[in-house]
Amino acid sequence: MGVPIYLSERCQELLDEGTLTEIINLIDSDLKEAWVSTPTEDTGARESYYHQLHALGLLRIKMETLVNNLKFQRSD
Repeated sequence: MGVPIYLSERCQELLDEGTLTEIINLIDSDLKEAWVSTPTEDTGARESYYHQLHALGLLRIKMETLVNNLKFQRSD
């Protein structure tokens, strides 16, 4: 499924501007801190933090992929 170019362009703007990256990094740090400070026996909470970190990582990857695809399309 193709992604509209405007979406890739907007992702590039957001990443280039830097604020979104800072926010994502803050969330990542908060989640890691919460995961580390959660007792090992609280598997439900630890799994929740793990899945949230994974989802945040998927967001980063998707945005970077959209931007890289845009750059590739424009280089042709």
